[in-house]
Amino acid sequence: MYRILIADSDFLMREALVTVIKQVRGFEVIAQRASGEETVEFCMKNRVDIVFVEVMMPGITGIEVARKIYDIDHEITVYLMSTYTSFAFARQVLGLNVRDYISKPVSMNSVTTLLKNYKIEKEGNNQSLLLQLREITDSCDFKRVYYEIRDCAEKIFRDCSGGKERIQSVLSLIGHDLIGGYCDFENPAMAREVLYPISESKRPTRIFVEIWLTRLMIDVFSQNANRKYPVMEKITGYMNRHYREAVSLDDVTSNCNISQGYLSRIFKKQYKVSVMEYLHMRKLILAKIYLHFSSYTIADIAYNLGYNESGYFSKVFKKYEGITIQEYKKTCQNNEEIFSGNGEKYLEQIGLGSLA
Repeated sequence: MYRILIADSDFLMREALVTVIKQVRGFEVIAQRASGEETVEFCMKNRVDIVFVEVMMPGITGIEVARKIYDIDHEITVYLMSTYTSFAFARQVLGLNVRDYISKPVSMNSVTTLLKNYKIEKEGNNQSLLLQLREITDSCDFKRVYYEIRDCAEKIFRDCSGGKERIQSVLSLIGHDLIGGYCDFENPAMAREVLYPISESKRPTRIFVEIWLTRLMIDVFSQNANRKYPVMEKITGYMNRHYREAVSLDDVTSNCNISQGYLSRIFKKQYKVSVMEYLHMRKLILAKIYLHFSSYTIADIAYNLGYNESGYFSKVFKKYEGITIQEYKKTCQNNEEIFSGNGEKYLEQIGLGSLA
């Protein structure tokens, strides 16, 4: 639901706009304000997607309000309203990062058209991302999760300008689509909140978005594999519990009572990688998270992920990442302070756990 603030000194005008907006699906008026100062203050304290503001507001003008709102959050869309009909005036205000200029009295058709176009543009961006994630899922290629999710995370973080509530909204949309479309959870909304908490982050970063998306895609792949081959539930369950250990192919087959040939065949069909490639990628996903969220040494991380030699761990890392682990570590920042409590606590909450 897109959140709208109406700013106009005329009460009847505000009420008329509320009536029109109620007719357009996907939008809600969350507040009305009668002065420019009140409008700016509200935008500073609350999440707002759209502001309709009268040019000739008491106190600071609508034009100045638009400037200040853009300084607060340049992702907020501002529509200026005025009885002025001069094309020159319209061009002047449209140069202020104002989305559009509406002549008063505002017609129902003009407002409806603006909002529908806004929705198409916003959801068009999300739809392209959803299509990419669905394509990755349909491809049954886990390498695409490993290599493409970081770009998806970068796109979300960039498009949302790092804003927590905007990121939460996009991730919630993605979670609902993929969990509901591909998984058999009885309550997709509850599963999204329990398995993939979004609210824990005080200030989401790109790596947070990447962790969230990766966690989601791992489970979506697992659910699809389990549905196609019921025996995969036992296999993926075992690997999820033990992938941090020095697990071999023999360990998987003996503990899951399955022949190596059959395991390799069905696993390759569902993941397009071998069992051992999958385990390496799962370990490296966690290794990169700890490089961002902890002060553990490379040797500590290697040992606790089941690599008995840090040299071998470094070799595997470079094979998949194309750079050395030392080079990757230089690109990391310590994100512990971003999360409530600390990074370790957050990782426990989403099921990634501690190395301790």
